Amino acid sequence: MSRSLRIIPVLDLLRGSVVHARQGRRELYRELRSPLAQGSCEPREVLRALLRLHDFETLYIADLDALQGGAPQRELLDELGRTHPRLRLWVDAGAHTAALARELGVTAVHGTESLPVPPLPAADAPWVLSLDFRDGQALGEHAAAWLAEPAAWPDDIVVMSLERVGAGSGPDLRRLRGLRELAPHARWHAAGGVRDESDLRELLASGVHGALLASALHDGRIDAARLRSLAR
Repeated sequence: MSRSLRIIPVLDLLRGSVVHARQGRRELYRELRSPLAQGSCEPREVLRALLRLHDFETLYIADLDALQGGAPQRELLDELGRTHPRLRLWVDAGAHTAALARELGVTAVHGTESLPVPPLPAADAPWVLSLDFRDGQALGEHAAAWLAEPAAWPDDIVVMSLERVGAGSGPDLRRLRGLRELAPHARWHAAGGVRDESDLRELLASGVHGALLASALHDGRIDAARLRSLAR
């Protein structure tokens, strides 16, 4: 294939540990036990293990403490960024996202689950829009307004299919194709459901630019050799 697929590993952080996300049901999240990191759920160890697997350029971090109304894990996020300065951090921390992005120099991810009406106020730096869905429904009080206003979308967009996260049910290709027609020049990223290399190649063939991954990396379904092949 003539272009590569950007693979973005995901860290879901809850109370200082990496957790295994399942279908967006945060009450079901449990500490990750990754074979890559010798069973550790410690964020620094998990990230080092991921970077041993592949030289990723971007990391997606969901600060679940902040997303659930608590204080953001500022010190941990700052440490991860300082320890890995070549790694671009995409951070979703709910209402705290914009302030953290300015303070820590990370890229803000704003999900429709918590966004105000468009356009995004004070969007003075590159940011990522996450179009959040569960069971076919757009999430967020103002999600419909964002879906109706593609002119307000940034260059990087994630389609977050929460019911597919950690479920191994395959990416939502139909939804991705439909949304891409609204902003064909944006860089589109799939989140949720990727099972193996064939899913990633199907995403690439459909015009998707990247995919957010967690489970398939930790359980070895997508290994170092496959990552190298997809990056060519």
